[in-house]
Amino acid sequence: MEEVKISEFSFQYDKEEMNCFADQQNNRIAFIQGSEIQLIIDIVNDKLTFHPDNSVNIYEISNDVYRIESLF
Repeated sequence: MEEVKISEFSFQYDKEEMNCFADQQNNRIAFIQGSEIQLIIDIVNDKLTFHPDNSVNIYEISNDVYRIESLF
């Protein structure tokens, strides 16, 4: 598992399944599998907004740690 941190939040994901692109300035993170965007997460006022595709699971490990898993 890889882990990427943006703001006070950490996101774990399998590097073999998807790529992660984090935009620290805009507090936005994207998880991409192949040419398909699986998930975009926006952080506004320390609150998360998830924009998931139907092919991803999001698990809350703790208040500030999440695991992202592809269904494929």
